[in-house]
Amino acid sequence: MTNIKDNVMRERMSKDFQALFPTDPLPRALQAFAYTKNGITPVLNEEGTLVGILTKNHVIRALAEGHDFETPIEPFVHFNPICITPDSTCTEIRSLFVENSISHEPVVNSQNRLVGVVSTPHIVY
Repeated sequence: MTNIKDNVMRERMSKDFQALFPTDPLPRALQAFAYTKNGITPVLNEEGTLVGILTKNHVIRALAEGHDFETPIEPFVHFNPICITPDSTCTEIRSLFVENSISHEPVVNSQNRLVGVVSTPHIVY
């Protein structure tokens, strides 16, 4: 029997996310964050492949620095983020989070297609 804390992410990841494109303006990012509990929003290219993540803090910082509402999110995107797979275990992800001082990461399949988002509560409880 598998320990619940070592369940693979496919059983625990959030599928409640809205993806963005690098050309989306800042208000679109605000809308995406308004409808999710995640601290990151995945950023995809035109083919639907994950290319980066945008954090709530990046959006807040952009607005605090006075960037125009029509500014695309691209300058604030963290490209080539650390990703996990649906088969990653909670133990593996906890180590990854601690080693990299992160608390959210995208979950991608073997084709680098986004399938979910994982955050600290997914691996702690």
